[in-house]
Amino acid sequence: MTVSVLITAQTVKDAVVVPDSAVFKNSEGADYIVLAGIDNHAEFMPVQIGIRGKGQIQIVNGVMAGDPVITSGAYGLPDKALIQVESEKDDAAGKNQEKDKD
Repeated sequence: MTVSVLITAQTVKDAVVVPDSAVFKNSEGADYIVLAGIDNHAEFMPVQIGIRGKGQIQIVNGVMAGDPVITSGAYGLPDKALIQVESEKDDAAGKNQEKDKD
C-alpha cells in the first residue's frame, strides 16, 4: 500500500511564480526561462528559483511579475529564435474556427 501526501511547508506572499514547464536547465545546470522579447525573438533569462509547488515554481530573481514568459513550446528553442506570440484569445479563436470547418 502506498500513500501520496502533499504538505505545505512554506508560503510566500506576492511571489512571482511560473509553471514548472517554463523552467529549464542549461548545459552547466543553471536554471533559465524563455521570455518573448518585444522584437519577436526568444530571450533566455537566467533565474534563481525558490519554492517548488504543485506545478509551479517561485522565481526569486531574474524576472518580474508581468514579464512575458513563454510557458509552452519553448523546449529546444534556440536563444534569439524568431517567435510568433499567440494570446489565449487568439488560440481560442483558432480552435473555434477549426470546429466551424468540420
